[in-house]
Amino acid sequence: MKKAVRTPLIGILLIALLAACGGGSQTPTVVVVIASPTPPPPVITVVASPTPAPAQPTAPPPTAAPVQPTAPPPTATPVQPTVPPTASPTPITPPPTATPVPPTVPPPTATPVQPTAPPPAPAGWTAVHGGPGNARANPNAYPGSPLTLLWQWGALGNSPAALAVAGGQVFVLSDGGSFCILDAATGAEQTCRPLWPDEKPLSSTDGQVVLVGDTVVVGAMESYTEAGMVVESVRGVLAAFDLTGQPRWAWPVVPGLPGYQLLAVGDAVAVSPRLRDSLSVLGAAGGQERWRTSDYAPPQASDGATLYTDVVSAYRLDSGERLWVQDQDDIVLHLAYAGGRLYASAFDSIAALDAANGRELWRTDWDAYPAEIAVAHGRVYAAPGVGAFDQAVVALDAGSGQVQWLALPKEQWQISSLVAAADAVVVAARDKEWADWLLVLDAANGQLREKVSLGEAGVRNLAVAGDRVYVLGETLQVYGPGSGAAATAPPTATPPPAGAQGITPANAAQLSRTQQTTVGKNAQSLAWSPDGRFLALSEGGILHLYQAGGLTPIALPRETQAGRLAFSPDGRLLAVTRDEMGSGSFIDLWQIADWSLVRSLEGLEYSIMDLAFSPDGRLLASADTIAHLRLWGVGQGTLLHDRQAIYQGTHPLMIFALAFSPDGQQVWAGLYNSTVQSWRVGDGTPTAAFLTRSSVVGLFAGTGNQLWTLTSSAIDAWLTDGSNQGTMTFEHSVGSGGDVNGDGVLLATFGPEGVEFWDPAG
Repeated sequence: MKKAVRTPLIGILLIALLAACGGGSQTPTVVVVIASPTPPPPVITVVASPTPAPAQPTAPPPTAAPVQPTAPPPTATPVQPTVPPTASPTPITPPPTATPVPPTVPPPTATPVQPTAPPPAPAGWTAVHGGPGNARANPNAYPGSPLTLLWQWGALGNSPAALAVAGGQVFVLSDGGSFCILDAATGAEQTCRPLWPDEKPLSSTDGQVVLVGDTVVVGAMESYTEAGMVVESVRGVLAAFDLTGQPRWAWPVVPGLPGYQLLAVGDAVAVSPRLRDSLSVLGAAGGQERWRTSDYAPPQASDGATLYTDVVSAYRLDSGERLWVQDQDDIVLHLAYAGGRLYASAFDSIAALDAANGRELWRTDWDAYPAEIAVAHGRVYAAPGVGAFDQAVVALDAGSGQVQWLALPKEQWQISSLVAAADAVVVAARDKEWADWLLVLDAANGQLREKVSLGEAGVRNLAVAGDRVYVLGETLQVYGPGSGAAATAPPTATPPPAGAQGITPANAAQLSRTQQTTVGKNAQSLAWSPDGRFLALSEGGILHLYQAGGLTPIALPRETQAGRLAFSPDGRLLAVTRDEMGSGSFIDLWQIADWSLVRSLEGLEYSIMDLAFSPDGRLLASADTIAHLRLWGVGQGTLLHDRQAIYQGTHPLMIFALAFSPDGQQVWAGLYNSTVQSWRVGDGTPTAAFLTRSSVVGLFAGTGNQLWTLTSSAIDAWLTDGSNQGTMTFEHSVGSGGDVNGDGVLLATFGPEGVEFWDPAG
């Protein structure tokens, strides 16, 4: 290896900036990294947490003689922090019993503190890379079998960005800028608070959570928008909490700083501001600085006495003395310590180094990208990219670098993340159909033990603790042995009125109108929230929201252009289409709670006729005026499939209505020629078709293999094989379309008469 450079990372930020400022008629959203001084060391606001007594001193290991020709610099001495004039600590309200420490207490010249020896391998997962030595491994984890979804947490706009697991609790940083503590058994929220309460971030795009004893330290980059500006900026946030979520200490917010890199080391935490020349070691409980150096040295691993950084270099943990630095020009992506060695993954190789002096012991030379590595069982597990092997996962002998086994054909699998457990390698992978899977491999030979479908989870990371696997994606999904129970069920639907039986073929032949309104006479679309409380209407191209009972208008924060509408199954999102002259059509996903725009789906040339969410909320189907049926991954906004409904091989047929089957495996479409057609979600294969009485303006999936079609004069019940189970007629033509409430008891329609509510007679 040769000397590390930072130019590629800065280049990436500049490229992103230029891309965001490119052509097009839309106002660009630009992420700007503002030049700022090195963030202040801990001029800290402390909330009632006594500094723990130093650990009993242990003799440090002998200082290893550097192998590199360049002699190390003199021993780093602790320095007094200098606060830039513009920086000031942000106060945190202490709990009632707290006795605040004066907010500006510079640490005295530090007496070197011997680090606490690393504990035995933890049962939990205490940082983003987990396990001893940051090796993405947990030797005390035994994933249960069969793996079942036990609970999940989070939603779009509040997805998990990082977590730590220990002591029956899960500590989560969400990309909505919140720090939350969950019950590990059920997923129930114990507390959830904004990471920085005085300002509301749009999102927390990057971050880490590390657990040190009874202190949780969170470092994040938050993006936000200044009042009256369209330019998005970033800021760095560093804060610590106790195990109940009460604040302990925090550094002042640093505008322009893209976050912090953290590493738990004994009773301390190593902190390096991203893209800054600074490395500090702080006491985790009180935030007091023990030493600081002006080197660029993001911390990556530790053996309990030495701190290793991705430059690659080594520092004494007690004093900050730099022991050696390895001359290399590869960008180290991940560094792990195990058994006296460091294992470094770069863009095209994996190397083993002697931890005592940085001497290279072996190296793989792959024209490939090992996204991440895990070190356990005397092996290095990696997922090399294109060009190295025809298999997606490789196990190398940690002593020699020789290949021990290969697993998972690369033409079938793309690896998102992998971690090692006691006797297994747990892999998140995506197949050729863009479906995500959780795969459990035998650590000894790579044989596939278990395969669990994750849907379209958008996996970012994995963690293993005890008998559970934690999947960080658009939501936090937790798998383990057991029957499973959802911790965050969607809102409970309002109970139907007494005597209501729901729409079934057994009801009388006619629907009775229970309410007629003058609202919605010019409506283009209607959507009923799953809990039955709200109706969304697009009227005159503008979105309107009403309370369902009396159609009382609900004021929205801004006027929103709207065409077709659909609520997500949990009621948290509303999908809204809009047409832009000269730019095509867009699908906007709005978060109901704060009416924030989560993302826009682009690249649509023609107007959208209908939308439908899959039952699990992970997929969104759209249909346009030239019969294109598209499937989108809601989490990433990815276009997964694009089919066109063709009649007799030549003529595209306009799609008026869409619905998913209850199991989410098929999507149904009502076509212009009165045909109802279904396709398999996984590969777009047509599965069934039948002819209805007239053009369908609404489709609703019933239980099992039941399907309802809405026309202008009736609603029909069908089995998916095309067998008609009954027809219920309306008192008059209902016109343009409708939707059923969450429990299927009431029907709302819209047309020239306005919005009307219907109930089965009887």
